[in-house]
Amino acid sequence: MDKLTTYIKDSYDELIHKVEWPERNVLLESTIAVIVGLLIITVFVFIMDGGINTLVDFIYKIK
Repeated sequence: MDKLTTYIKDSYDELIHKVEWPERNVLLESTIAVIVGLLIITVFVFIMDGGINTLVDFIYKIK
C-alpha cells in the first residue's frame, strides 16, 4: 500500500509542478488544425467510398 501511495503522490506532484502545459492560443491552434485535418480526411474517404461504390455498381451491371 505504501508503494501505491508514493506513486499517487509522485504522479500528482509531476502533474502539478513539472508538466509544462501549453498556452491557450497554442492549444486552440492545435485543436483547429486537428479538426481541419479530420474534415479533410472525412471528405476524402466519403469521395473515395462513393467512387468505389459507383465502380462496383458499374462492374456488376456489365455482367
